[in-house]
Amino acid sequence: MKKVHKDDFIAVFKDIKFWIFVLFITGTWSFYNIYDQQMFPVFYAGLFSSVETGTRVYGYLNSFQVVLEAIGMAVIPFFVNKVGAKKALIAGGMIMICRILVSATSESPYIISLIKLFHAIEVPLFVISVFKYSVSNFDSRLSSTIFLVGFQIASSLGIVLLSIPVGMLFDAFGYHFVFYLFSAIVSVILLFGVVFLSNGRNTGPRSGVVQNETL
Repeated sequence: MKKVHKDDFIAVFKDIKFWIFVLFITGTWSFYNIYDQQMFPVFYAGLFSSVETGTRVYGYLNSFQVVLEAIGMAVIPFFVNKVGAKKALIAGGMIMICRILVSATSESPYIISLIKLFHAIEVPLFVISVFKYSVSNFDSRLSSTIFLVGFQIASSLGIVLLSIPVGMLFDAFGYHFVFYLFSAIVSVILLFGVVFLSNGRNTGPRSGVVQNETL
């Protein structure tokens, strides 16, 4: 395997595919995490007769979801390898939209509890797909760096930048408006991804064989 040089890192940041990937992550994962981490727990607790009851049920539900998520981490790689990174990313985005949209349209704690468990599918699906996409579309020697910068840092920065305006919108219009808005934004970015995300034809140095992916 060739040694990684500074020019290899610079080449990644000059690649339009990388910035398309970053935009897709920011427009999906960042919005989804604001929904799931900052808004959903309080929204869910408010569906019950008392906030205390809702908070307690949320704790039980969240514990069950974590168990399912661990199982998903073991099973979902087989699905991602079968369909390819791009299709898996699109599937993950569709689950995001489904969950956010149902939260906007339903006030049933039973239905909302059910779609909360979708998180156990969505997180492993998206995280594993992101890493496979990094390997399939960029120099595999830099896959960990691309995962860190293109996914972890980009999504975290997106959350920081978006949280304040989202909070202002929530104060002005409430949960349902914000959830509808998130659904619309993620849908647009998902369509953007269908058109512009790469199909996985890597031309850079690689340490292993990665099959081409088509959508």
